[in-house]
Amino acid sequence: MGSYVISDIHGCYDELIRMLEKINLEDSDTLICAGDYIDKGPKNAEVLEWIRNVPPNVILLRGNHDEDFAQNI
Repeated sequence: MGSYVISDIHGCYDELIRMLEKINLEDSDTLICAGDYIDKGPKNAEVLEWIRNVPPNVILLRGNHDEDFAQNI
């Protein structure tokens, strides 16, 4: 059972997926995503779709870029 923390994905979906493949997240692991999922990178929509489908062992926190997006939609 492991715990992992990531942040500042900024729309870099391909890099996110490569990182998840490297850590090989298991159901018994916990992944904390500390925000800033979107903005700057080329694949914001793909990152948002990934967020919609995360498993229960992934904890999502909002960053300032995410808050800005939520305030302006």
